[in-house]
Amino acid sequence: MDTGAPQAGSIAARDLNLPSIALGSLVGEVQVKRQLTALVPGTYRSEVSMPGFNVQVEPKALNFTKAGQTREVTLTISNAGAPTGKFSTGTLTWKGPRTVSSPLAVRPVDAQIAPSFSFSSTAGNGSGTMELVSGSDNPITVGVEGLAPLSQTAITKTPGGFEPVNNEHNALLQVAVPEGASFARMGIQAQSEDVDWDMVVYAPNGSGGLTATQVATAAASEFLDLESPRAGTYYIVANLYSTPDNGPASASVQSAAFTGDAGNLTVEPNPIVARNGTATSATLSWTGLTAGAHVARLSLGENGIRTWVNVQVGAPGAAAPAAGPSISLAQAVPAA
Repeated sequence: MDTGAPQAGSIAARDLNLPSIALGSLVGEVQVKRQLTALVPGTYRSEVSMPGFNVQVEPKALNFTKAGQTREVTLTISNAGAPTGKFSTGTLTWKGPRTVSSPLAVRPVDAQIAPSFSFSSTAGNGSGTMELVSGSDNPITVGVEGLAPLSQTAITKTPGGFEPVNNEHNALLQVAVPEGASFARMGIQAQSEDVDWDMVVYAPNGSGGLTATQVATAAASEFLDLESPRAGTYYIVANLYSTPDNGPASASVQSAAFTGDAGNLTVEPNPIVARNGTATSATLSWTGLTAGAHVARLSLGENGIRTWVNVQVGAPGAAAPAAGPSISLAQAVPAA
């Protein structure tokens, strides 16, 4: 993370010198650094209570000859039987002239993996490699949703205020989500990373009206994921919030609907077997795809580790596959 002081450089977020230590996605062995400053001089010895984990502290004892002295310690943490996907807690205690403790919270996960992988093929059959780091000695099963056709519409706007209309700052589109969809994704894929698009999605609420959800982060692109979405017409407003020079920017407004495993994407091996902390890979193979963009969501293990797979068949910008959800410009948001 950026420290805000260029002369100090940057540090890993886990090494920010807080009294507590938290790791939300532990795979393999991780080192965490802390600096301790004495209020009372003397020798302090470390004790760790953290069932299910191997925690080594170096140095194990700290000697302070006067108040105000600072010493650095390194904790090396690895999973030794704790369940994946759940936080376990414990304490690091220093005993000496005074006793002080730091809370520990660690969540091992099944795998560490990139948020997405993108591939292309000239025809509907192809393959690619997915790399990951195993977080478990146990087999990691990979669940597949998709590949599903990805519908997309190109837009170019200039920065300005949000309005649920089509104008120079906003694009208003409507998307039809079919019956039986188990999952849907709507989003704005920016063409460059130095801009800021924001999004509002108006979804049918079952009472004849629409419920608005705003997705506005500092990221260039925005996405909204909907589990078991209600069938019907959704309205997406893509607002260009800012650009570096206040000039125009382009993006693609996208939509995809899933009905589980489409049977056109396989992962080999599945399950993936590798020792905890070991880098490994799997081969993704797709078959029978038509020209255009396709997307799948993969789930690794049982604890919500996910990644996206994007496959472009044919030239970029090819028409959306016919089976994708229809997406088109809209005139207005009903009752908005």
